[in-house]
Amino acid sequence: MPEINTDQHYVEQQAKFKCNVGDTVRVSHSCESHANGWPNSWINDMDFYIGKHGIVLGIYDYGIQIKFTIDNESRFTFPYFVLNLVR
Repeated sequence: MPEINTDQHYVEQQAKFKCNVGDTVRVSHSCESHANGWPNSWINDMDFYIGKHGIVLGIYDYGIQIKFTIDNESRFTFPYFVLNLVR
């Protein structure tokens, strides 16, 4: 069996999160850059959005892009494992 590289494993795990464009999510916590194979970096500005809700704009191999309802301007790409679906 071929070894799965970290990025491919991240993409497979993210697909199990089962969110769609237009869903509302909440950022639950921060993480380290590249944690759990996430091929992206956490920047300090993202900390502001912990506990806040946003709308999924796009789902990419490098994370889930969120547009936040509190300012309608900010868009960040978060790893699936710091997001909770809001039903």
